Amino acid sequence: MENFLPLYFARFDEKSDIWNFVPHAHDCFEMLYFLYGNARIALPEHSFYATFADVVVYPPGVLHTEHLQLDHHQEVYCLQFSAADLALQETLHRHDASGQIRLLLDGIAAEYVGGAADEDVLGCYVRTLSALLLRSLRAGPGSEAPVERVMMYLRDHMAEEITIEELAQLAHLSPSHLIRTFSKSVGVSPIRYLQNIRFDAAKSLLMATNLDVGEVSAAVGFGSPKYFWRVFRAATGMSPRDFRRREALCASGDKEQDRAPFY
Repeated sequence: MENFLPLYFARFDEKSDIWNFVPHAHDCFEMLYFLYGNARIALPEHSFYATFADVVVYPPGVLHTEHLQLDHHQEVYCLQFSAADLALQETLHRHDASGQIRLLLDGIAAEYVGGAADEDVLGCYVRTLSALLLRSLRAGPGSEAPVERVMMYLRDHMAEEITIEELAQLAHLSPSHLIRTFSKSVGVSPIRYLQNIRFDAAKSLLMATNLDVGEVSAAVGFGSPKYFWRVFRAATGMSPRDFRRREALCASGDKEQDRAPFY
């Protein structure tokens, strides 16, 4: 794995002192993955904006500067690595629509928990990241997919308070244009889509955990347990507790059937 080595990895926000606000370069590859917020990336020839689920990779020796919106929350994965087989000459900027790169970076982050990261495992992660980056490079920039970006953001941040204005800024569209585009593509408005994924998550938690209704409500972003109870009942015809009780009885019935003798 000596050709694919992670040299530095961190998850940091707008308050971290790691940001360098003057033009600089590195003697290795540097990858930024935007988890929250956005920034203007300035290169010698041009600049561009990076936002949620965007990947930016600087090759060794390329001058760059990140200009943050410091009045907004920023959260970024930063990975510096060596990859002898990654033939990347110019800064790469892609949207991680599939979430594959995010999963790999989450895996690297998990390896660093406790300070006992396995170098062979980390090398495998970097090798896979390099392969994905090469594939993206060969495929070309592609077209922006604002609806996919918004859907991914809603799934990732469903427990938070989210406004149409925030989503519109993320998609670089006006609020009305976003609602029309999203509704045409998905079949429901962004807010209805958010409510649907919150319901799905709430049902899963009610079936698979012992969290009380208030904890489930908070975990999926409904806030007030009373409001959650009201909208859940309106959508399903039963209260969250009745839903959990029914699902438990169904599961119990399945188990009894599984234990029945075969004749």
